[in-house]
Amino acid sequence: MSNNNIISIYFKLVRTSNYKNYNVNFNWTTEEFIRIMREKVIRDFNLENVEFIDTENNYHITRIASEDAPAIQPSTIKLIDKYGDKMHQIAFYIRPIPRELELETNTITTITNNLCSVCLTNEINIVFQPCSHLCVCNSCSSNPIMQTCPLCRSEITDRILVFV
Repeated sequence: MSNNNIISIYFKLVRTSNYKNYNVNFNWTTEEFIRIMREKVIRDFNLENVEFIDTENNYHITRIASEDAPAIQPSTIKLIDKYGDKMHQIAFYIRPIPRELELETNTITTITNNLCSVCLTNEINIVFQPCSHLCVCNSCSSNPIMQTCPLCRSEITDRILVFV
């Protein structure tokens, strides 16, 4: 691994003033990047689990805060191919995510109650893809601001109406 493939990148913990620079190899795949950086960030920020959001997204156009944008997904695409010439300008948000057990418990409670996790009034009847979470009603799902799943923050690619 040559040192000229390594650059220092700024990482900021969302909704705090905590940040740290890390050396990143731009020849890593996004999968390697997530795995390696997650371990370092969890250790350095004393967190249980995290996901990363790049600051190069255009979610401000849709009025979604960059910090609430979908997380980077693992893939075999190299960072240099994903970000190209912008690689030296990129920065990442660190978003803590709850332990899986807490997430599953909350999901089960919401499903058991059959109430929308957004309005807490209507019954749930929409499944988001690709995460397959059943957590909101049709009314809340059709809000144009609803671009990410409220449970896992994955970008929503499709909505399926179900009858519970």
